[in-house]
Amino acid sequence: MAAKKKRDLDRLSTMEFYKHCLGLAPRTKKLLEKAELVTEIRSASDWSYTASTYHLPTARICGDAGCFIDPLFSSGVHLAITGGLSAAATIAASIRGDCSEETAGSWHSKKTVETYTRFFLAVSSATKQIRNQHEPIIQDMDEAGFHRAFDLFRPIIQEKKDALFEKLKQLDVESMGDSTTPTTLEDVQIHLTADVKQILEILGSRRMICKDPLEIDSFALDTIDGLAPRLEHGSLGLRKAEQSKIDKRHFLSPSFLDGKYLGIRDGSVHIDQTKVIS
Repeated sequence: MAAKKKRDLDRLSTMEFYKHCLGLAPRTKKLLEKAELVTEIRSASDWSYTASTYHLPTARICGDAGCFIDPLFSSGVHLAITGGLSAAATIAASIRGDCSEETAGSWHSKKTVETYTRFFLAVSSATKQIRNQHEPIIQDMDEAGFHRAFDLFRPIIQEKKDALFEKLKQLDVESMGDSTTPTTLEDVQIHLTADVKQILEILGSRRMICKDPLEIDSFALDTIDGLAPRLEHGSLGLRKAEQSKIDKRHFLSPSFLDGKYLGIRDGSVHIDQTKVIS
């Protein structure tokens, strides 16, 4: 009986399979009974997927329902927790009148995109470093490539470090062909401007002088459209962000931050080094 059901499902078109799966969730199907499908059903060739937006009036999309990157590094858990917190904060902000519903929903969508992009860049660069252990893909520290790549994920999945490290060691790097290699950092960077690439470099080196931006403790520090999360018991929501002073250490080169030699980041030559470095 099970084999017959599997054969029947294999014969279904993508649209038919979608409708079949939707029928397995009657509550969701009821919510969508008046909805209109405006695009074709599309499927991804790998594990990753995203949505065009993560909010609509009085509702938020978070977790696997909105986006996913890969199954190996437990990124889905991190995205779900961060997305859930963002959804709760923005819904509360709308109800409490911290801002309009449109502003709150937009904040959630932008926060989700930001979190996904950060994690995607980390996963893609770390995966390439693992597959090319003798090439300096991640250049802001001089640790062995394999261990440096994994270190990116330690703040996120500290409690699962040993188990995941074993998974990584079991990867058969040499036998994996191009067909199994996910999108790399270079594939993303070809679409970026020089200014954006420099920002990504700065974000990478900032790990050495501040808390990792992927940590949940850093969530309250994120400012979007002038608003930051207010993570207070009984007062969850959004608040107007306070103006902060520029930390001049952010302009220093990764080599200097790593204790090698004096220098400032390319593109920041207009800054007087005697004023930047005390």
